[in-house]
Amino acid sequence: MSRKSVISTVLTAVLAVGGSAAMAQSSHDQRSGQDHRPGPNRAAPDHRPQGHDRGHDARQDPPPGHWSRGDRVPPTYRGRQYVVNDWRDHHLHQPPRGYQWISTGADYFLIGVATGAVLESVLGH
Repeated sequence: MSRKSVISTVLTAVLAVGGSAAMAQSSHDQRSGQDHRPGPNRAAPDHRPQGHDRGHDARQDPPPGHWSRGDRVPPTYRGRQYVVNDWRDHHLHQPPRGYQWISTGADYFLIGVATGAVLESVLGH
């Protein structure tokens, strides 16, 4: 049997098993009356502490972490307000193409623009 045939057979089997598992879950949900799909009349569960004012959007950034090489910075910290464009003034080296410096307090992180993966950290600078 050729390598292509083996790969094709394995791929077909994986797709068949995955599809049947999803259908089984769907039919189970239908029989039990559960519907986990989002929809206009199904609000997402509220996991906020009791007493939180739902009418007021008081989103705050999560506390910054001390990320290390390879960690991913949360999307919140990839916004314009954290980007360091004047990296020379902060005594940082020029970021390579596809990377940018971000700052959280006295800490600087060189991250991938597309992925948020940390390439370098400068703590307490």
